[in-house]
Amino acid sequence: MNQDHVEGTLNDATGKVKDAVGGLTGDAKTQADGKADQVLGKAQETLGDVKDKAGDMADSASDTLSSAAAKAAETLRGTAETVRARAGEYGSKVSEVGASAGAYVGKTVQDQPLLSLIGIAAIGYLVGYLAHSPSSPFATPPEPKYRQVMRRWS
Repeated sequence: MNQDHVEGTLNDATGKVKDAVGGLTGDAKTQADGKADQVLGKAQETLGDVKDKAGDMADSASDTLSSAAAKAAETLRGTAETVRARAGEYGSKVSEVGASAGAYVGKTVQDQPLLSLIGIAAIGYLVGYLAHSPSSPFATPPEPKYRQVMRRWS
């Protein structure tokens, strides 16, 4: 119950008293004022009901949103923990594979040094080609012709 309910009930009661007094005394103006006060009282009570309903709806919406946010946070926390655990597992697997690949390369270099030297030379040649060849995807684009001409004139 809010202030509008109280004022509405008071106006309604006052209106009923005025209506009764106006009816008993034959005063039409007092009777009409009583009816107007009754209508005003009912309107204020209805306003109070609407405010109560709106407050209840706001509280309900707030509770629902708070619950949804808590569920989202819980889901996000669970997902983050799962990702962290899997990342740790994959990190250890990558480390194991890297260690075994390193051991394999070390054993191959030790067992076949000439083949290893040829392989390293081929890799060096490929890197040099990619870095300096004009047809390489990593090469800098050639200078436009107009800049070459401008450079000659200056």
